[in-house]
Amino acid sequence: MPAAPDEPATDGASLGVPDAPHNSPSTEALPTDAPVRGAKDADQDAGVPPSQTRTRIVATAALAAIVAFVILLIVLGGTDTPATQLSSGDILGPVAGAGTVIGTEPSTTETTTPETLPAATQTPTTPTTRKPRAAPTGPPGPLTNAAVDRNGYEERAAIVVKIDNDDLNARPQAGLSLADVVYEEKVEGAYTRFAAVFQGSDANPVGPVRSARTTDVGIVGALNFPLFAYSGANTGVLAVIAEAPQRDVGAGVMSGAYFRGYDHPVPHNLYTNTSTLWRAVGSNTPLPLWGFRGPRDALGPNARRTSGTSMQFGGGVLRVVWRWNADTKTFHREQNGRVHFDVDNWPVEAANVVIQQVEYVDSGFVDKVGATTPEAKLIGTGSGWILSGGFAIPVNWEKRSLEERTIYWDDNRQPVNFLPGRTWVELLPVENGVSIAN
Repeated sequence: MPAAPDEPATDGASLGVPDAPHNSPSTEALPTDAPVRGAKDADQDAGVPPSQTRTRIVATAALAAIVAFVILLIVLGGTDTPATQLSSGDILGPVAGAGTVIGTEPSTTETTTPETLPAATQTPTTPTTRKPRAAPTGPPGPLTNAAVDRNGYEERAAIVVKIDNDDLNARPQAGLSLADVVYEEKVEGAYTRFAAVFQGSDANPVGPVRSARTTDVGIVGALNFPLFAYSGANTGVLAVIAEAPQRDVGAGVMSGAYFRGYDHPVPHNLYTNTSTLWRAVGSNTPLPLWGFRGPRDALGPNARRTSGTSMQFGGGVLRVVWRWNADTKTFHREQNGRVHFDVDNWPVEAANVVIQQVEYVDSGFVDKVGATTPEAKLIGTGSGWILSGGFAIPVNWEKRSLEERTIYWDDNRQPVNFLPGRTWVELLPVENGVSIAN
């Protein structure tokens, strides 16, 4: 496989990207979910001579009893099993739901599935702590069927921005809560990045902006030649991106549109402004990615009420929860036990959450440390769920070609329509389970 830097000069100071202040509230480092390790094996006392004292024998028996008890707890509880003993299809740690697991082979390790979602450890902010936003005044946009910020925004091109999701170094992100549609895609290891699609709102600034992956080709394909903003890529990926139906406004092409902030370490501090990118390139209005429904329209067969969903992208590093909020009538995102807010203290929320289980394959490229970069197979078919309006709907998805949109079919082979508003699409590895809570 060709090895090349993951973040070339287009993601560094050598590009000539200027530094600029980026005001943001301070945030503590966000912990990852480290797997809980089981007890170590007891020392082996086989071969102790008969001359040993009774004290030694009693101590050995007591130690053996303790080890047996710990092993029994692991077998019964399931949550203290070392991550190295879990297969790739297992759900790691506490998961939510009533036992509904899709896309997973039967696991040899018992998994706990409580009836409620795991509790978040962060107290939600109040609206008074958020940066004020003006109410939208434009007509409905094609990607949300909800009002855009201003008249004319509904006719402009979509912009796809690759946004960092490093739990320790990238949060809180800027502009993420303003995206019309967000795709969460797996990158190296158990980590993910966001492909955030903007059309109805300006995000000034937006970021941290990171590098492209071959999965992005399948995302931009249905958006009618969108603008594509990213920090760079290795030579092979750049060649693939150049052939995709997109207009390149990345840092390698428009270095003057990007700047460094002071809130995160390099390379987690590259930003741009969507308003700058829109002024630079002509417009191609995107078509809707799905149909929309009214709040009283039928949901289709087998829809059921849900308080949310919990999923793992693998490796026990990244746990994602979407929790239904009855006050806002949206699902709010949590990551590794913490409520997800952007830099302006707005929650990351969605009217619709798609859990699209996909197969990841070797892209043929490696990142800067030599790790294989995965690629999601987005053309084809698969299964999943749609969460919308406090309900969960089982679906099958189908995408026939690069530039066609993905159709989500219900059990009657009818396309599922979405509620107006923002949508998140979780491109979850097919071998990983997802739990739907009651």
